[in-house]
Amino acid sequence: MSGDGHPCEVLTDAYYVDTAVTPLERARVCLWGPPTNVFRSWHELARVLGFTVAHVCEARFHECKPNVLFSEVPPGAVDVVITDAWPQGLDAKAWSLSRQQLEEIGNPRLLPTPPFKVGGELDFDPVDYAGFCGYAQKELLVPVQKAIVRYVFGA
Repeated sequence: MSGDGHPCEVLTDAYYVDTAVTPLERARVCLWGPPTNVFRSWHELARVLGFTVAHVCEARFHECKPNVLFSEVPPGAVDVVITDAWPQGLDAKAWSLSRQQLEEIGNPRLLPTPPFKVGGELDFDPVDYAGFCGYAQKELLVPVQKAIVRYVFGA
């Protein structure tokens, strides 16, 4: 993990989406919030694996990331929405994800990147949301990290 990327977190989430939600190449993934290290890693993974992510974000961030595809709320159903904490000093209340917005995009799975903040990137407690899987997918973090280390060392 660094200020530029968070590849282990994203590989774990991507593995979860691929195995528990829908195959990643067909997954309709929506990133909700400003460009963060987690979201940069999602964009990198999408470029490498050839799938698309919709990134819903306040317009003032669009110009600082010209190689990133930003969008409005994606039309139709979404399989998974991923949030991340807003960088310190930014007011997230205007862009907090709501239950109504989730309903409008088909009640997708919700993967808030921990630590998430009610009143920050979310305007409700996601634990009560039927599609919340923010803890289930994190159980895969250590096995994914171990698999990466084994792969790197040729085991």
